[in-house]
Amino acid sequence: IARHVCDQLEWACQGDPSRAAIGKRLFQTPGKHLIMVRYQENHNLHDEWVYNGAEIDTAKVLWARELDPVQNARLFAYFRDRQIWLVEPDTDNTKLIPYQQQAPPAQK
Repeated sequence: IARHVCDQLEWACQGDPSRAAIGKRLFQTPGKHLIMVRYQENHNLHDEWVYNGAEIDTAKVLWARELDPVQNARLFAYFRDRQIWLVEPDTDNTKLIPYQQQAPPAQK
């Protein structure tokens, strides 16, 4: 797994090259995309993959942190016109797979 290390003295880090490659690949793929990022518990908080431009609703590629099934379902409903993908930067930061949604718990 290629790890990107930012120079801590550098003012602006250019981000993980694997993240940039995934974004570029989807930017060239037809349609709109939502990338769910699944971090492991020991994830380095300085290696952030979830950030977007200012125009969220019209962006071709969006990044979002995976949350619980209820919150994910709300996000998927709002961005229902998008193909949803999963990336796991802490295990294989070059692998992009279609996201398998979990059903939210039944309402009581």
